[in-house]
Amino acid sequence: MHAMQRFTRPTTPRFVQLDGGADGRGPADLFFSIGPLIGRAAELEALRELLLAPAARMVALTGPAGVGKSRLAVALFEELCAKLDGGCYVDLGRLERGAGLAERLSRALEPADGRLEPEGRPPLARIAEWFGDREALLVLDHCEDLMDEVAALARPLLAECPQLRVLVVGQEAPHLYERALFRLAPLPVPGPDTSPEHLAHVPSVELLLQRARVVRPGFDLTDENRDTVAELCRRLDGLPLAIELAASRLKLLTPGALLDALDEGLDCLYGSRADTLSQHLSMKAAIARSCDRLTETEWSGFIRLAVFTGAFGISAAHAVVPPSAEPVDALLSTLVDKNLLTQEDQGNGELGFSMLGTVRSFALNALRQAGELERVEQAHAAYFLAVAQAAEHELRGPQQGSWSRQLTRWNRELEAAFDFFVERFDGGEAAALATALRPYLIASGRLRDGLDRLNRALAVGGLTREQEAAALEAAAELSVLLREDDAEERVGRARERCRTVGDHRGAAACLHHLGTAAYLRGDLDAAADLLREAAAARRSSGDAHGHGRATRDLAAVRRDLGDLAEAARLADSAIETFRWLGDAREEAIGCAVLGGVAAQRGDLSRAEELVGRALELLADGTEATAVPGCLETAADILARHGRDRERWRRCAVLLSAAGALRGELGVPAPDHLRPALDDLVERARIRLGGAAFGAAWDEGRRTSARRAIATALQPVPQDARTPRRFDLELVSPLTQREHEVAELVAHGLTNREIARRLGIAEWTAVNHLRKIMRKLNCSSRVHVANWVTHRQTQENAGYRRTVS
Repeated sequence: MHAMQRFTRPTTPRFVQLDGGADGRGPADLFFSIGPLIGRAAELEALRELLLAPAARMVALTGPAGVGKSRLAVALFEELCAKLDGGCYVDLGRLERGAGLAERLSRALEPADGRLEPEGRPPLARIAEWFGDREALLVLDHCEDLMDEVAALARPLLAECPQLRVLVVGQEAPHLYERALFRLAPLPVPGPDTSPEHLAHVPSVELLLQRARVVRPGFDLTDENRDTVAELCRRLDGLPLAIELAASRLKLLTPGALLDALDEGLDCLYGSRADTLSQHLSMKAAIARSCDRLTETEWSGFIRLAVFTGAFGISAAHAVVPPSAEPVDALLSTLVDKNLLTQEDQGNGELGFSMLGTVRSFALNALRQAGELERVEQAHAAYFLAVAQAAEHELRGPQQGSWSRQLTRWNRELEAAFDFFVERFDGGEAAALATALRPYLIASGRLRDGLDRLNRALAVGGLTREQEAAALEAAAELSVLLREDDAEERVGRARERCRTVGDHRGAAACLHHLGTAAYLRGDLDAAADLLREAAAARRSSGDAHGHGRATRDLAAVRRDLGDLAEAARLADSAIETFRWLGDAREEAIGCAVLGGVAAQRGDLSRAEELVGRALELLADGTEATAVPGCLETAADILARHGRDRERWRRCAVLLSAAGALRGELGVPAPDHLRPALDDLVERARIRLGGAAFGAAWDEGRRTSARRAIATALQPVPQDARTPRRFDLELVSPLTQREHEVAELVAHGLTNREIARRLGIAEWTAVNHLRKIMRKLNCSSRVHVANWVTHRQTQENAGYRRTVS
């Protein structure tokens, strides 16, 4: 027997593909000829730092099928081997389970002259000797089917070779305590706000363009295909394999035609060895390969979870996975480990799980072929109906913010549940779902969506008398808020139906809706009578929440009628009710009403405090429809402070933002308030001058509701409260109140209108006007108006001199 031939220790990187051959090698050592690594600079750096960290000598690189794990691993291997003492990249994709990984790798690493070690020397010892004490890197790629063999190889090697680093690459990580985990996410995709000039630099789009130009030279983004290409990258989940296969299909298809083909499934995503470096030549094959390692019960649960269009929690999963299948907790854990599900924190104390769109398309097709789709959709719809009905109650209590955000996250699921009921001609369940969502849709500003759903459900038919009465009442309220032409007629029909079925709460609510309709059209006397009756009816029916709302709305009517004492009493009562119920959003609206009362009384500090409280309660964005009115009240308070330009600038910003929000939500201001709002806008224009007003107005149009609230809550700078130099030069004989009266005279308001605007008695307004005319030596209202106009011209000129 010849002397032992020791392994040489080359520093040149080795690429080895193992298969079932006698010597353990594939046809030849592999060399990856690859182009630029697109969109992975950050991931490459993070993976490098993790692998070289002292505490993580073994890292598992995982991710969903087609995400580019091998491509990233090769780039890292080539980079690190140039810095370390060499290494070995081993592709296990062709090696079958039980084929003897350690033995075949040891043979693949033997000297090129074929001289073997003496028989009986363990393969692990030979591999450990090849690495020795060098600082080297071992990459084991496509490990999914060889988890036990990989674990049995890596652990002793790390113990024997103190400088060795091991990177394990696969869709699932080995179950080893020693390993660190690095999940590779898909490439970023275009967002809804991605500008045309930045679209080509989004990594998923950049990859699509690069690969498309291989088969279709000159392919580029155009005005006609930009939106389609962006949507295509989103539909492909940013998965490099899916993008490469899609790009190859652009040789014969337009992006629009390919997008249409994706609607039919994943069959259109295939290619050849010239199109991808992946071991898979179709997206279906890649996903199917990922699912091969699922047990029968895991597979059954997995395809049922495809019914969810977005993220779902553990409780939702329980609703669609039958008890006979894999326990849900264990199932979700397995699917996350195999990267068939992604997980994220939903912000409500519960983790959310979701499938990539390509994976969901594959699983949903399997569910359909199994004949289980309709049954699972029924369970899904029933679950979300129960969720909506629970939310209807919770939205009136202290957890309303959390529930509103959760319903927003569940929006696609709720839409799918509603569509299922309608398509199965189950109008009763559809109506029950739409009715339960009514308070959420009103609060979030989606009134039209809510009314459309209720109309569809009523048209389907099959409702019980009670379901129909509830749906008609909900639709009537939405019609009133949207100012529909037939709104009051619909309220009347709903009220009659509620009376017929003995729904006293519903009948009282309809009376409230009639009062709201009268208020919105400006008939304040009728509104006062109807809302007073509605408040009593809602109390009699045991509806504390409804009674509080009717009382609060009646307070707004009394405020606008000038009955400030009664308005304050009613608003205080409503606010107390909502605090007792824990309904912060309705409390906010009550505070805004009371703030308006304080403003009309001239107590501006109290008004600012109350409206500030209202805006703080609305700042979470879960009550969109209440925001415009609060902003308008805040603007009115700013204007009542007098001549301060910063306050007038903010006033203009808030009025503009409120108007934009009203247009977006479809909730115009009450008819009787529009003249006052228009007058306030005009006063701001005069105070600021054309250019400054235009800039403030444009700022408001571009401002989000959240930002507008922040603007309203921001304290006015101290120097803005101090009269400027040009103010001091314009000495006036009038008091601040007399200035306010004079400005309203200049805008053509009558004495009665001035009194109502300022919250004072008419005779007081007349008395102020007499003093003004005496101090200014004016003989008519026209002379007063001319004095105001001249003074404002001087102020604007002085301001321009000061800022210049």
